[in-house]
Amino acid sequence: METNMEATIYNPFGTPVYKSSLGRDFTQEEMEFLVEQANNAYKFEGVWVTDDRLILDNPVLSDIKERIQINLDAYLNNVYATTDDVSLTLTSSWITRLQKGDHHPPHAHQNSVVSGVLYVSLAELDGTMFFRPGVKRWGLNNREENYYNSDTYAAVAKPGDIVLFPSELLHFVPTVTEDITRIAISINSFFKGTMGRAVPNGTLIDIGGGRECKNCTCRS
Repeated sequence: METNMEATIYNPFGTPVYKSSLGRDFTQEEMEFLVEQANNAYKFEGVWVTDDRLILDNPVLSDIKERIQINLDAYLNNVYATTDDVSLTLTSSWITRLQKGDHHPPHAHQNSVVSGVLYVSLAELDGTMFFRPGVKRWGLNNREENYYNSDTYAAVAKPGDIVLFPSELLHFVPTVTEDITRIAISINSFFKGTMGRAVPNGTLIDIGGGRECKNCTCRS
């Protein structure tokens, strides 16, 4: 049957996974520091992690920290597009290491708004796998995978790439099959500043901003 009908499929309220890059190669000093820290990590639930949860505060990584912050600012500007005097500020950062045979089980990041990864070294076609939010209702056999029927999404990355995502989004790293040391910097962030409205059905709050405000709930 021939028809002239045209159809459009919309994707309302998508999950914003942001991908950018450091914009330069790692310096020798940075690489030596990152490798040393990664080699001194301890194993926790399948992945090697550093004790230091403020790794980006090290002076050696000061430029990297600044570049990650620039990307957090871009995420806030493009995703939240808010007029509030608020920012996304780094709250924690640490190094992860995976060897051949290691994996990072499915997890999300609590007490954080936006989380992210800066990839230092990894194999080709590697990155982070994200699970579709919510519960899949129908167990259909798919002719092909697309955005609407797939259970997972792969954010493929290369060294120097930065991936930011909502902290509640479940994600994992499959078992490393290549003979490679996979190193990454992971980060969490939270709102800082004044946000909301002092109206009967809303709340004006000041989070870590040290501001004096009327009719607000302060979280300094």
